[in-house]
Amino acid sequence: MRHYSPEEFMSEGQRHALELADVIERAEHFNMDFWRAPNTDEYCPSCMAGHAFAHVRGRVSVRGMTGDELMKFGADWLGFNEDQMRMAFIPNWVLRGPITGYGHRPDHARRAVELLRHYAHTGEVTWQPQAAVTPSAPVPA
Repeated sequence: MRHYSPEEFMSEGQRHALELADVIERAEHFNMDFWRAPNTDEYCPSCMAGHAFAHVRGRVSVRGMTGDELMKFGADWLGFNEDQMRMAFIPNWVLRGPITGYGHRPDHARRAVELLRHYAHTGEVTWQPQAAVTPSAPVPA
């Protein structure tokens, strides 16, 4: 009996999501507030859509492209519909509140990777709740 790998049942966009998750894990810069690193002449991807563009097209300039055009590129490559695109790329506007405090936070890259891997395996685009930060309890003596 032949055993099938989960990847055999994924769409092309879902396989791309796994590629992008790996790219973001290795990235030096990730920030959900910007599609490219601000205040630089050199192109440096920042958000999920920016990293998707750079992964597919290489480190080329996106000057003259709008954020909407970049999001559309990323959504098409990942196989997102309009709602999935908005949820993944502009979650604060969709969720009407911070997914996390949006912006440059150390956990955003990890959470974006989780979103992409979850999508790859389920077809669902959703941000997982931010882990609560709780002070550690004293250790009993």
